[in-house]
Formats: sequence, C-alpha cells, structure tokens
Amino acid sequence: MTPNRPPVPYERERVDADGGYSRPLRASASSQVPADIRRIRGMKLISAPSDWQIDRAADSGFACLGCSMPDPQRHQLDYKATGSGGALDQFRAVARGDIDGDGALSTFAIEGRGTAGDAVTIAPSILETAPDE
Repeated sequence: MTPNRPPVPYERERVDADGGYSRPLRASASSQVPADIRRIRGMKLISAPSDWQIDRAADSGFACLGCSMPDPQRHQLDYKATGSGGALDQFRAVARGDIDGDGALSTFAIEGRGTAGDAVTIAPSILETAPDE
C-alpha cells in the first residue's frame, strides 16, 4: 500500500473469528467481461460499468479487485482464484482476443500466488498463446 492513498479493494484486511488479520486473494469473477467473446471478435467494445460490478454483492471478482475498463477493449478479460484447504492462494488473470475476427484467439495470462505474510507474488512474465491473432 502506498502512503496517502486509500487501500484498493484487494489490499483490504479481513478479520477472522479469532481476531486474526489477513489479506486473502479475492474470489473468482463469476463471468468474463464481456461474457460473450463474439462481442470483441474483430472489433472494439465499450463494456458497461455494470459488467464489472456483477460480483459486488459477493465481494468477489472484478468488483472486489477494483477493476473496470471505461475505454474500448479488444479482449475478453477473466480472473480466477484457486487454492487448497479452503484458502485461495493462486490466481490467473487472462485476456483473450481475436483482433482480425478470424475466430482464432490470442491469449495473454498472468499468474500469481499468495505467500507467507499475505504478500502476493506475481509471475515475472506474461504467458502468450498466438499473440498475433
């Protein structure tokens, strides 16, 4: 967290039943934005602000991460958190696109994991599949 700035949603601490504090990873988005990938095939899309707020009531997904995109987008965005033993300790954020509209998708993904002390470690590189599509 940077001084003189309020914490962004994913930095919020949670208090458990025993009074302990943690900053768990946020639960997965229930839907990609846009939900239908055909809406970005070969074109840009301006998603509705409500698309990013779908999971607000559940305190999860893009709403909890404080993520939104007011500008035109060419990719479908997704966020999934996974874990073991009931704790979310890994995440994967993915952008899928079809810039030329031929039906073949490019994929860009970044992965990370929660570590001791509630820190988040993010992979040093973006995973790319067919980046020119």
